[in-house]
Amino acid sequence: MKYRLLLLMAALLVAWTGVACAFSLPADLFAIEECAFEGDLSLTGVMNLPKGILTVEKRAFAATGLHGLAVPEGCVSVDASVLAGTQAAYLLLRDAATVLAGGPVPDVPFVFAPADSSLSSLPGFYALETLVEENGLYYSVTPGAALPLCAMDCTELSGTLMIPKTVAEQPVRSLETLKLIGCDEVTGLQVPSCVDMPGSLPVEIETYMALSITEPVPSTLEAMVGDEVTWTTSTDGAYGAVSYIWTFNTDGSVTSSITAEPTITYVVDKEGLCIASVTAVDESNDRAFATGVGVTVGPPIPRYRALLVGNTYPNTSTELHGCDTDVAAVSTVLGSMSTTDYSVNTLYNVNASTILNAIPSTFANARVCDVSLFYFSGHGTSTGSLVGTGNTTITVSKLRTALDQIPGTKIVIVDACYSGNLIGKSTDPASPSSFASAFISAFSAYTKADLASNGYIVMTACSKSQMSQSLTDGSIYFGAFTYGVCYGSGYDEWNQCSLSTMPADKNGDGAITLGEAYAMAVERVNWLKEMVSMEQVAQYHGDDDFVLWIK
Repeated sequence: MKYRLLLLMAALLVAWTGVACAFSLPADLFAIEECAFEGDLSLTGVMNLPKGILTVEKRAFAATGLHGLAVPEGCVSVDASVLAGTQAAYLLLRDAATVLAGGPVPDVPFVFAPADSSLSSLPGFYALETLVEENGLYYSVTPGAALPLCAMDCTELSGTLMIPKTVAEQPVRSLETLKLIGCDEVTGLQVPSCVDMPGSLPVEIETYMALSITEPVPSTLEAMVGDEVTWTTSTDGAYGAVSYIWTFNTDGSVTSSITAEPTITYVVDKEGLCIASVTAVDESNDRAFATGVGVTVGPPIPRYRALLVGNTYPNTSTELHGCDTDVAAVSTVLGSMSTTDYSVNTLYNVNASTILNAIPSTFANARVCDVSLFYFSGHGTSTGSLVGTGNTTITVSKLRTALDQIPGTKIVIVDACYSGNLIGKSTDPASPSSFASAFISAFSAYTKADLASNGYIVMTACSKSQMSQSLTDGSIYFGAFTYGVCYGSGYDEWNQCSLSTMPADKNGDGAITLGEAYAMAVERVNWLKEMVSMEQVAQYHGDDDFVLWIK
């Protein structure tokens, strides 16, 4: 049974409610005849045809005021000209089997139908399964993108519309697909700043920042050159993972870094006001920027630490005497230096593993301006290795590897002395002189670069062809080299007493430089030669003017 226009106009009750037209039709109506409503401008909004309609023929709703037409499941055929001459934005077909006769659809930009519809190749086709309704607009949402398409019903929209940053948890990346057909009451759009804009839209566009970020907060407002300062920020409204681009500006000196977390630890390396700025970028390429308060960076004040190791190897065939006395003497010297206030850790009779483990723990949190002193008194091998208890050894490469992890300047002083004839103990087949030569050579060659430029000061007890001596007066044992170093710095290890002056401090400035310490060590060893027969001259590598400690 078909109805012509006049009969339909008499029989149909059209009730406009919200976004759809609801029909009361005779139960046996199965077709909308050709040109049935053509030219009726009173038909506006969205027309939802009821179930039971099998065909919609040519130009049935042509030249009307409709914004969209929704065709029910079970409909067999819809003619492509059904909305010709209208400002309709879409034709929606709920059944994948519905045939579009004479397609594509003229004057209608979008065709919505199930994904498995034969119409999927048409221009403007979007699968029904991807449609999401948001703020009165249809979006096609697929993994990684939400595309705004058109108004669900243009009669329901007015004023300024807001385009969200995400729809169904997917980012809105572009407005290129948006058609505001028939939306005469819409005057503007608010759009996330990260969204690509089309060449033109018939409304004013205002951008807004969907991603927000807090100003970075430093862990301290005052620091010294070489200190680590941690800045923390947070974001809101991000899509996916966020990258943080940090910029640090200290009086015009600028450095940058990127993190995956909202925190960064930065070593302030210049005096002045250090200001941190951060830009957050999420996976939709949305960005937010913030600048924090400045951190006042003052001149570096070095911290001084020392690890002193003395091994006497008790109850062994290679037992030594005096290494423990040497450690105590060096500790006393360092403790008397109030300006370079060394924090001292002493170890006695320990194996190689204990020594290596003590290096990172003793020098933890060292900065580039800090000074870390490693002193060893004990046996050494002819290849330059230090000998721990239990026949364990530390090669030069292992020692360098451990010390290389410590920022700042490292002072390495080694009194590798075997027992000598004066105390009647047996000697190791590898002479101490060979050890001293091998240690300096290997330590220097380890990085193929000058030690001083790598932050190292190295001094050992004897030269290539000499023995490193331990001495005794019958009541106390001490290393000749360590005695000379300590004596020059105001402590007489032999007599276990402090001196009224620091003999090595030739210019009287209260500071003992590497050159001064070396010169006095040589001088005191030469003085000892007048009492005992020995040949020993210390050797060193580094800057003569480097200050070891200050009174």
